[in-house]
Amino acid sequence: MGEVVAPLLILAGIWTRAAALVLVANMIVAVLLVHTAEFFTLSFVGCPRLDEVRSKPH
Repeated sequence: MGEVVAPLLILAGIWTRAAALVLVANMIVAVLLVHTAEFFTLSFVGCPRLDEVRSKPH
């Protein structure tokens, strides 16, 4: 619902702050679901794993 209704409300200009808050919360949850294992790990060169630029998927 947050991926469909919130952007439509933002585009229409209705309840934009509430819709933006829902969209931000939705994106935070998406990032946490995908990158939770990489938050506190280091790459081979010592930088945080999230900052590493990947040329190919691991």
